[in-house]
Amino acid sequence: MTLEQASTGMETTIDVPRAEVCPTCSGSGARPGTSPVKCASCGGTGQFTRAQNTPFGQMISSTACPKCGGRGQIVTTPCEDCRGAGRVHRRRKINVKIPQGVDSGQHLKLRGQGEAAPEPGGQAGDLYVFINVRPHPRFTRSDSDLMLEVPLSITQATLGSDIEVPTLNGKARIKVPAGTQTGSVFRLKGKGMPRLHGSGTGDLHVRVNVRTPSALTARQKELLEELAAEFGEQRAAEKGDKRRPEKGEKSLIDKIVDEVKGAVQ
Repeated sequence: MTLEQASTGMETTIDVPRAEVCPTCSGSGARPGTSPVKCASCGGTGQFTRAQNTPFGQMISSTACPKCGGRGQIVTTPCEDCRGAGRVHRRRKINVKIPQGVDSGQHLKLRGQGEAAPEPGGQAGDLYVFINVRPHPRFTRSDSDLMLEVPLSITQATLGSDIEVPTLNGKARIKVPAGTQTGSVFRLKGKGMPRLHGSGTGDLHVRVNVRTPSALTARQKELLEELAAEFGEQRAAEKGDKRRPEKGEKSLIDKIVDEVKGAVQ
């Protein structure tokens, strides 16, 4: 199932192979109109009991009767459908309701939906359905919390920004303050996974990664070189160039703001 399905819960149908009570002989293993007979070897008990004297006293052991296999009865005229086994193999479609908040490795127990008991009249076993949640391309899960990584440009990180991020059930907005560093984490409360059995909802943790531009225009390179000069971080080849903005010339920050505004408009 997907992470979204695990978040909302779902109802599905699964195909289960199992052994069921033979409908022809009702599990007796005998042909209709006949009945199993009592085993003459064990007297119908299905067991052999043996007593043995030892230096420590009498030891009693029990073993299954080899003739009737421990059933206490022998089918002399087997059912043609199950060949005397009392069970037949069938495939059944079973409806399963999966609650919200499940995770991989957890399982559901469906009582009475397992295989029929080998003894006539025995109670059917249970069916265990194990959950497997597929990895999500964007979200990483930790219990009921979700982790998401989003990129930030250097201008968004430096000047601050209001960004939109995806959630499991829509979109949300995050206010990124000016001067945000790469690796900073923002928490969106209640935007994670529902906790199993309705005990609240986890959070969405958004980790931002500041992207370093790899391809710059001449204008962008000029602005970054001016920023390096403002910070005293000139490249070695340019240490002799001590140029400062002339009087009346816009500062670097003003130029970056103008560039951002121009891109938006």
